[in-house]
Amino acid sequence: MRNNNRGYVCSDCLYWSPYPLISDFGICENTESYNYNRGCIAYQKPCEFFTPRGINKLTDEEFLWCQECKEYFHRSYIYMHIGHRIYNKIVATDVEFNVESTFAGD
Repeated sequence: MRNNNRGYVCSDCLYWSPYPLISDFGICENTESYNYNRGCIAYQKPCEFFTPRGINKLTDEEFLWCQECKEYFHRSYIYMHIGHRIYNKIVATDVEFNVESTFAGD
């Protein structure tokens, strides 16, 4: 469902951070973009500040987020997530979101 002439979408950008429970929704973290700190659908057309996400750009971070496994992992275990969608981080959520999304008995 790539919808622009470059073949990329927002979720392919280095600065796009996904929500932990909503897989196709995230936030743009690029301060130069007009989408900065705004919600973005994963498959929307990227802005002019699009930066392709690559494994060599992600390994600067100590911990990474695997969208397929829904977990943080240390960069030394990146070989276990080859072929998965890997991001620098996930969107910071507030306490209310964390309480409502926790799978615990009341």
